[in-house]
Amino acid sequence: MKRKLLFFVLSPLVGSLPLFADTLMLKDGQSLNGSLVKKSPDEIIFSVEVTAGISEQRTFKMEDVAEVKMSNPLDKAFAPLQAYLPSPNQLKLSEYKTRIKRVEAFLNAFKDAKQSKEANAILKELKSEEKLVAAGGMKFEGQWLTKEQMSADAYELDAQILYADMGKLIEKGSIVGSLRKFEEIKQGYPGSKAFKQSVPKVLALLNQYEAIVKSDLSQVKPRMETRKKGLMTLTKNQEMEAQSDIDRRAESYAKRLAFEKKSKQKWLTLESYHARPMKQTLSTISKERSVLEKLNLEEIPDLGQVYRNAWVAAGKGNSEVAEELTSKLKKMKADKKYVMTINEHLEKNAPSDTEEKK
Repeated sequence: MKRKLLFFVLSPLVGSLPLFADTLMLKDGQSLNGSLVKKSPDEIIFSVEVTAGISEQRTFKMEDVAEVKMSNPLDKAFAPLQAYLPSPNQLKLSEYKTRIKRVEAFLNAFKDAKQSKEANAILKELKSEEKLVAAGGMKFEGQWLTKEQMSADAYELDAQILYADMGKLIEKGSIVGSLRKFEEIKQGYPGSKAFKQSVPKVLALLNQYEAIVKSDLSQVKPRMETRKKGLMTLTKNQEMEAQSDIDRRAESYAKRLAFEKKSKQKWLTLESYHARPMKQTLSTISKERSVLEKLNLEEIPDLGQVYRNAWVAAGKGNSEVAEELTSKLKKMKADKKYVMTINEHLEKNAPSDTEEKK
């Protein structure tokens, strides 16, 4: 009973990894991985993962069930801890502390478990990385960067972080999200390598998005007609309720569009019954593609390198070179925060009056 209680204390740590899931075998030969929720003489309620992170509970009659294979509670408790390494990029200090507490909870609950050795190794690595983050470091693209390295390459690093975020959004199929992230790179880091890397991907996205929007636009009128006919088949009360819901959705969408336009959002949220924003988006796609296609990426100065050179010069107290390079940063419209960072670095490393006399 004590062991069972400890497992329930750990239950928030248990993930739904298929490798360690319960298995429901049906008499028709079907096999389902998930978690047993409830079992009675007449039926079984089984939680099945539909898509990543989303599960649904299904009920099966016992007469249709061949067998239920239960996974080992230790394996279920340990499974999410195995996923902690290798740690993801840019993990925050608070997230390290949470993971460390969970591994420690497992070790305290299952002291003699066969997984203890591996759990201790995970704990040791997490604590080692936690120290690096506490010292101002960060893991990016699988590499550890010290606080000094991050400061020296701040301009390009910040741009690369946005580029990595854009890549994740592309993988998820979020075209609008990807284009919005690119706009951040374009506006804030036009002199970065990340911008040059983004352009070919964005051009491909624009072509893909154009085809999708054109297809959706061609279906607006048919959708409206179908909805209109559907309303006519309803009773008067049902029609009024449905129309009220349509009006509510339209009003909510109008407010969202107004907010996006006020905040100068280039890539608007589109809705299947509204043609005008789709037409505006097609125009935006055409203009953006035209601008990007005319760019000669080879001629764009490497502002990341300019920033790094300025940082190095400032670190050596070389005010003449540092000021010359910060002036170049200003002319190339780098964000003021990067110029301020270089100036602060220069002030800290400026030679004293005694050193200047020597």
